[in-house]
Amino acid sequence: ESHFLEHYFEYKIDSMGNEIVPHDSIKKKELFYKNAGIEIVDLGEGIVEMNLQTKTYIQYVKLLPKYYQDYWYLIKDAENIAPDAVLVISWRRLGNLLARHEAYVKTYPTKKEFFCRLQDDYKFLQYAFLFGLDNTPISYDDVHLDNDVKKEWERFIKTYPNSPTTPFAKEMLQQKKFDDLEHMYNKLTKFQETSNYPLLKACPAKK
Repeated sequence: ESHFLEHYFEYKIDSMGNEIVPHDSIKKKELFYKNAGIEIVDLGEGIVEMNLQTKTYIQYVKLLPKYYQDYWYLIKDAENIAPDAVLVISWRRLGNLLARHEAYVKTYPTKKEFFCRLQDDYKFLQYAFLFGLDNTPISYDDVHLDNDVKKEWERFIKTYPNSPTTPFAKEMLQQKKFDDLEHMYNKLTKFQETSNYPLLKACPAKK
């Protein structure tokens, strides 16, 4: 079905960018996928992919051990949260997702294999939470911190005082300007590369 996905938007938008009614054959194909529990997801920049609907997975995930269920929900909730470098979830939800990753370590301290699987997502979440994304910055004028970001950092610090992310959030709140954060970026990078924190330790396959 690669051809269908590659030309998906051509069935719905003309060369002038106007929406058009897709051919009946396309409608039938979309209905077939929907009935089969498959959804077509727009990832941005004209890229789409097919995914099994979450409800299709859940009926099977519920049969798995709790540690695997929690791992699976972390993976799913971290998927496609920033297409086109735009954060599509709230700062509060981003903070909670980061905290849930850290809570997984405490709840299942022996599941080191899963820590390795979560590592890349965790690193990205830390960076996004502290520095924002290209199209969702933490400051829109390089001087004043976005109010939602400020509130979330303050809430996160208060709620998760022992989080390894908290010292960085505290230091970010002390910044006077946000146009040059390379020193903070480098500091977090070094921490992620050298820390013994379970979600950051070098994994056997990545050494």
